[in-house]
Amino acid sequence: MINLQVYIKNKEGVFEQIELYNDESVTITQSLQNITDISKIFTDFSKTFSVPASKKNNKILRHFYSAYVSSYNLGTKLEAKLYLNHQFFKKGKVALEGATMKDNKAITYKITFFGDTIKLPDLIGKDTLKALTLLSQIDFEYSSTTVKAYLQNGLDVTANGETFTDAVIVPLISHTRRLFYDSTQDVEGSGNLHYGSENKGVLFNDLKPAIRVHFLIRAIENQYNINFDSSFFNPSNEIYYDLYMWMHVNKGKVLVDLADVSQAPLIPFKDFQNITNPLWNSTEESDSSYISNDYWYFSMPENSRYTFDVNVITECPNYNLFVYRDGVLLDNIALYNVSGNQQISNYTGGIINENLDSSITSGKYQVFIQSVEDSEFECFINLAEHRYAFDGAGLDDGQFVNQDETFSEQTEGSWQKVEISNFRGFTSSSDRVNFNAQTQVPDINVLDFLTGLFKMFNLTAFVDDNDIINVTPLDTFYENSKNTWDITPYLDTTDSSVSKLTPYKSLKFEYEGLNTFFAKNHKAFFGVDWGTEIYNNPTRIEGETYNVSVPFEHHKFERLINSDDVITDVQWGWSVDDDLRSVVGKPLIFYTHKVTSGTAISFQESESTKQSLSQYYIPLNHRLPTTDSQTLHFSLEPSEYAIGADQKPFTKSLYSEFYSNYVSDTFNSRRRLYTFQAYLPLRVLLNLNLADRIVIYDTLYKINVIKTNFATGISSLELINEVQGFKLKINEDDFADTVDKPYLRVDTTAVKVDNTGNSI
Repeated sequence: MINLQVYIKNKEGVFEQIELYNDESVTITQSLQNITDISKIFTDFSKTFSVPASKKNNKILRHFYSAYVSSYNLGTKLEAKLYLNHQFFKKGKVALEGATMKDNKAITYKITFFGDTIKLPDLIGKDTLKALTLLSQIDFEYSSTTVKAYLQNGLDVTANGETFTDAVIVPLISHTRRLFYDSTQDVEGSGNLHYGSENKGVLFNDLKPAIRVHFLIRAIENQYNINFDSSFFNPSNEIYYDLYMWMHVNKGKVLVDLADVSQAPLIPFKDFQNITNPLWNSTEESDSSYISNDYWYFSMPENSRYTFDVNVITECPNYNLFVYRDGVLLDNIALYNVSGNQQISNYTGGIINENLDSSITSGKYQVFIQSVEDSEFECFINLAEHRYAFDGAGLDDGQFVNQDETFSEQTEGSWQKVEISNFRGFTSSSDRVNFNAQTQVPDINVLDFLTGLFKMFNLTAFVDDNDIINVTPLDTFYENSKNTWDITPYLDTTDSSVSKLTPYKSLKFEYEGLNTFFAKNHKAFFGVDWGTEIYNNPTRIEGETYNVSVPFEHHKFERLINSDDVITDVQWGWSVDDDLRSVVGKPLIFYTHKVTSGTAISFQESESTKQSLSQYYIPLNHRLPTTDSQTLHFSLEPSEYAIGADQKPFTKSLYSEFYSNYVSDTFNSRRRLYTFQAYLPLRVLLNLNLADRIVIYDTLYKINVIKTNFATGISSLELINEVQGFKLKINEDDFADTVDKPYLRVDTTAVKVDNTGNSI
């Protein structure tokens, strides 16, 4: 018989076993990638089950039933471990779904267990990339000098003791002006890259930097204290490491006409001074409230408020002031076109409005200034706690009352300064703006960014026993296990079924962003979406199309040819719509190549000065410019860099390299989805990996879903029959030790066994 034990981490950080009902049915579902929904990443989970509201469980579950006693945050899950017959089985988290009451007393709690992969959405939530504070360490003066330097060689960045080579580059992607190459024209102010007598070419502020995707992954690990294993997210894995994201957050230039303050860049407050008040005095991220270089983390008590007092040191005609929580702007505490000293807070009036509870959620807070003038600002944060009070003046029980003078705890600390430079145009080298990667990174949720990468490369993830998140392509995941389990002796032969594997007639793999000029022109000319793959199920003529959509932009780039048909080394991108207007679109992911000793191009340092460059980064949709290398297309597309007879489709598309085996195997006419019932022994349940194979009689199966009911001991298995070659490995280590020692004879001359000597 298999018994389940559940341990939950209490407030003191210790795992305690909770009490269960003897007859409670608990079912755990295990699935990593479900064949019926191939673009989603799954995890272990259970159906909601009940546990008694005993004295012990009340303490562990923190009196969830009581709004006055409970210290349980409704938005969090509690760490948990599952044991089978007191042997470790799974770790993850439990969510408290509710409690049932009788005579105003809790009777039962309802909880749901989730496997450990769930930690990603729990930790990240709805944070955007702008919440990644490690990005603030990429901060440089945006000018013709730096743009030219990073267009040629890139910027190396050291953060958290790790050096990132070419962490930032400037690729030849124009946000507005069209670039071309014509040695017969010499028109001033045009986008002609030919270096001639007139001042023309690519103006430095037509270009924007790009950041290495690997730096973003490291920033995510740093922000949420998680660790990805290095099998895929590794600098030696070039198909990943060579990826860049273009930092393009607004239409047109980074430097803009700052007559409109709303177009000014956001400048974050930094160098925060320590807060001496004991409620919020830590600088350690392991604590519930702490201060870093450029943000505060508030673990706000219930019924709390905060105010941000901003003092203008030098005169400033107007500015905007914003507060972000976890990278998201809090609209109710933003001020626009204000002047002089200001105070913003999460509520107004004497009585706290319960509708503003969402404004005081715990999180990482940052303050930003927008200004058109050269000014200095100071920022001071005041935290106050409000408690329940009844003043006998006719207030309803539980109504909030402003108790600042009696109950509040206010912080003491030093003012903090941030300088804002003069933003008055582009003709003078003294007119500049700091380019901060944290404010200039594209507007996308961290989870959507990770999901996009996972979908591009068909990655799957699971958390190992060392709390490392293993990330690997799905094909590799299955290849890494050659273990098989023969469960024929444990089958319940009274109940099994077989069905068709998938209801889809076709699969479509695409990018969400296909709205730039060249990409749309490709659709108009060829009648198909750029880089999109459609797989038609050969076994079905009816059904729906399943879409695998990636939340990124996918540019079509252009290699430039001179007017005399001489091919240049220059390839460029253009971020405009079909009306030739600058467009932001989705975040752009691409490869790049540094041209050295190539075709000279005209680089404009200003409207009146230029310079000839023969070294520069060009954007690509494949790793190498002329070699059949990994592409970022789902479909087989010719290289934009290849011309004429050399323009053959590159064969290593995202679909062919990361989806083809799985999809063709799935849609094989011999594949079926089988359902079996089995009484799996404990040694199988404890050691079975979802990458392993199942043997039933003479057939080999891949695991789709396993559901185990611990009350009945029955496991329901959804299995897919294997139709490809698979080399079996005997699981001898899971059954018994190999006998490889000489046998000992037990007789009267060797070992004496009696009741006077050693007894057995």
